Amino acid sequence: MNTHNFYEKNSNILINKYDNADMNTLNSLFDKYLIDKSKVLDIGFGSARDLRYLYSKGHDIWGIDPTIKFVDNAKNTFKDKSSHFFTGSLPSLFNQKNFNEKFDAIICIAVLMHLNHNEYEVSIINIIKLLKPNSIILFSYSIGERKVNDEREFYEINTKLLFSLFEKYNLNLIDKSANSDSLNRDELTWETLVLKYKPIN
Repeated sequence: MNTHNFYEKNSNILINKYDNADMNTLNSLFDKYLIDKSKVLDIGFGSARDLRYLYSKGHDIWGIDPTIKFVDNAKNTFKDKSSHFFTGSLPSLFNQKNFNEKFDAIICIAVLMHLNHNEYEVSIINIIKLLKPNSIILFSYSIGERKVNDEREFYEINTKLLFSLFEKYNLNLIDKSANSDSLNRDELTWETLVLKYKPIN
C-alpha cells in the first residue's frame, strides 16, 4: 500500500514528469507490433502518456491503474472513452466477473518492479484471462538499483522465474530490447519484452 499511497499523493507532479519522458523507443514498438485499430489495455497507465500516443494512432484504448487520481485524469483526458478506465492493480487486477472484454494487446510499463516474485504467476494468469488468441503483451521494466528516498517498494526482476512462467502459459517471446532511461537516470536501464499469446487448443 505504501507504493499506492506515494502515487496518490504525488500524482500531479508525476503526471508532468512522466509526460515529459522521451518515449520514442517504446512508441516504435507499439507501431511495429500493434495492428491498426487494436483494442489495447494499459495496466498501470499512470499519467496516460502511452494511452495518448495509442489514441492518436486510432487504437481503442482501455486502462487499469490503482491510483484514483490517475484514473480520473484519464477519464478527463479521453472523455469519449471515460467508461474504459478502472481502478485496480496486479496481481488481482479487479473483479473480473462482470468484465467480458478481450484485448488484441496489453501493455504493462514500469509495473513488474513493484511486484513480489510470488505475485508473478497470479498476475500472468489474470492478464491472460483478458487476451484474445494471438494477441500481444508488452512488458517494460527497469534493471538496476533504484535510488529513491520515498515509500515506494521496488524488487529486482527475477527474469528466470518470469521466463519460465511465459513458457508455462504459452507466451512466446518475439522481441526483446534494452535502452537507457527516458528520464535520464544513469543508474537504470530498461528491458522491454514483446510476447505473443498462443494458447494450445
